[in-house]
Amino acid sequence: MNYKADQNTEQKQWVQSVVEASEAAVIGYEKYLLDLIDYRELATIMKTLAGLLPMDRDKYHDFEHMKAKRKGKKR
Repeated sequence: MNYKADQNTEQKQWVQSVVEASEAAVIGYEKYLLDLIDYRELATIMKTLAGLLPMDRDKYHDFEHMKAKRKGKKR
């Protein structure tokens, strides 16, 4: 069993998944802008893409301060 070949196959599969999720995100955003889907459907698409990316969501995406601001606003 060739470890490097297995790793390469796994990486190719991951890249393919990221590309597919990215395409879905672009299409989903276009549909959102055209009012064909709502924000919840777009959020589901974006969460799928974010789940594939190697990022520390707590470090780079601290939205707690924004959530606190929104709670005080009336819509």
